[in-house]
Amino acid sequence: MALRRAKRDPSPPARRWFGWRRGLALCGWLGTLTGVAWGLHTLETQVRAAQPDQPCRLEWVELPLWLSTDASQPILRQLAAATGLRAEDRADDPDLVRRVGEGLAQSPWVARVQRVTRLADGRLRVQAQYREPFAFVEQAGYVYLVDEQGVRLPHKQFTAYVEERYWNEWLRITGTAGSVPEEGQAFVGDDVAAGLRLVRFLKEAGARGEVPFRPALRAVDVGNFRRREDSYDGELRLRTIHPKSYVAWGLPPGAEFDVEARATRKLEMLRALYGEHGGQFPDGWIYDVRGADGIRRWAYKGR
Repeated sequence: MALRRAKRDPSPPARRWFGWRRGLALCGWLGTLTGVAWGLHTLETQVRAAQPDQPCRLEWVELPLWLSTDASQPILRQLAAATGLRAEDRADDPDLVRRVGEGLAQSPWVARVQRVTRLADGRLRVQAQYREPFAFVEQAGYVYLVDEQGVRLPHKQFTAYVEERYWNEWLRITGTAGSVPEEGQAFVGDDVAAGLRLVRFLKEAGARGEVPFRPALRAVDVGNFRRREDSYDGELRLRTIHPKSYVAWGLPPGAEFDVEARATRKLEMLRALYGEHGGQFPDGWIYDVRGADGIRRWAYKGR
């Protein structure tokens, strides 16, 4: 049988040569990668140097119609201030988006921040859900602007200083029993909720042209909610432009059951009364619309 000759290892000089060759190849690769990284860094530096610093600016996207009018510009300025955006802020600041979003989330005007997007040209696109002004809540001689859920918005004013014409647009809720919350917090209490419910009903009916007497209304009085003042009067009362005339409305819309006339029937009776008297509710009378068979009326004795 023939014997195979054992394979001999390379001589020590050859082994050293192979090791050096592998080391040189590795160094070459490392040098190449280092050169590429340095080149990219240099290119980025040159590109940044070629471009002037982009000033950051806010761009409000998908604004609701009410916030897109000229009259709402002061609200947009308040929102811009809430972002905390500074003149020296750079668009490439990695913390900028977080800071702007958190600032907006603290604004009473913002119900929810949906997205803040940073663009290369310095724009910060803001998309959010906003709280729309809905009514006023009156307490201790002041009126506080609220949204549909009763969240207090950044507006407070002496009731006596509000021009009369503004009440044609905004109803106020009076006679509430609770305290005034901080901005961004909701008024609590079933009486406020009941008042907002009636305001909502009147707004929706008014949009359909079913409340021609709206200019004669001024406030939803919840002072007798759950009969805490008078067991015979309506729980909700509509205050009119006449100081000695109001509508004993009764229960909030949808809560009448078989106890009172439905809210739509109450509107129907008030429209008829308003038309019969030449577009007004004569002063000095209380108009009770709780019964479905017609309006009862009695002389105002003060309340």
